[in-house]
Amino acid sequence: HEGHIIYAREDEKEFIVPELADAVAMIGEPDELIDRMHKLKDAGLSHFAFQVMDDDPVRQMTDFAERVMGKY
Repeated sequence: HEGHIIYAREDEKEFIVPELADAVAMIGEPDELIDRMHKLKDAGLSHFAFQVMDDDPVRQMTDFAERVMGKY
């Protein structure tokens, strides 16, 4: 749908609250993501998905690989 994962549409904004973002997404600085990934792994998580945005997906994947996965 319009804006999917990129931005919230005007008719969706009232539903995008911090509690929802925390429940369905991993958003934060590399160290925060790594800490959360370890906690989720300890709780039994075995897979997760990394979603790139429209802006230079190769750079995003490289950045994530270096700054997050490289330290995980």
